[in-house]
Amino acid sequence: MLGIFNEEGQAAWLEILDERTENPKNVILNATKLAADEDMFTRLPGSMALNPFTRRLDLAKYLDGVITGHGLLPLTGDPKFWNWMAARWMQTLAESDPRTNLKRKIGKQIERWALSSNTLRYHRHLVSSPFFAYVDNQRNPDLAMCLLSTPVLEPGEVVEKIAGKKAFASGSVCELATHLYFDPVTDSIKPGVTVRPGHPKGFARFFGQLDRNVDYQSMSKDELLKLLPASFDKWK
Repeated sequence: MLGIFNEEGQAAWLEILDERTENPKNVILNATKLAADEDMFTRLPGSMALNPFTRRLDLAKYLDGVITGHGLLPLTGDPKFWNWMAARWMQTLAESDPRTNLKRKIGKQIERWALSSNTLRYHRHLVSSPFFAYVDNQRNPDLAMCLLSTPVLEPGEVVEKIAGKKAFASGSVCELATHLYFDPVTDSIKPGVTVRPGHPKGFARFFGQLDRNVDYQSMSKDELLKLLPASFDKWK
């Protein structure tokens, strides 16, 4: 089954999520019911299996296959589509996460599960964010493992700082962040990357300042690497 919330379904989803910090178990149960309530959504062509993905890359690749395979790419700009997806996936993602604390799995931030009119926080959506990180980087994981290697329900600091600005989330800047912070040997984010100097917050600040007088988006990853100050040397 595939669907997109109607306005009533969208409102009901936001109301359900109001309980997320007090009663996450109830939120999960109501999410599953809502995503199956045909009065709350419009059916779309095709079907989707709820596989127990734990990694952002695996979820992204699967969703890309479903969405492109059923001709649904035009709907990926509609928050109601992704919010139905989030409600549909919530129980599976929570059950697949090995942690025992359900409140931490669901999280405090409503934007983890609901897109709204505030596009500045779209990168925090747990279902749509991996998809866009994958698709916007030419469907080449090697360019975006800084955004795709972490758990679905624990994206981490690198995702927050790199995906948090659209100009950093694809292209050579994202490839550079992958070069710095992702270890291809362990297939995971390098340990200690959140500690200064050279941490993702400093990376975002550096390119935010560079944006004022350098067209970094037209430069290659290797060209950008040469621009980095010495504070990033330990990650090169």
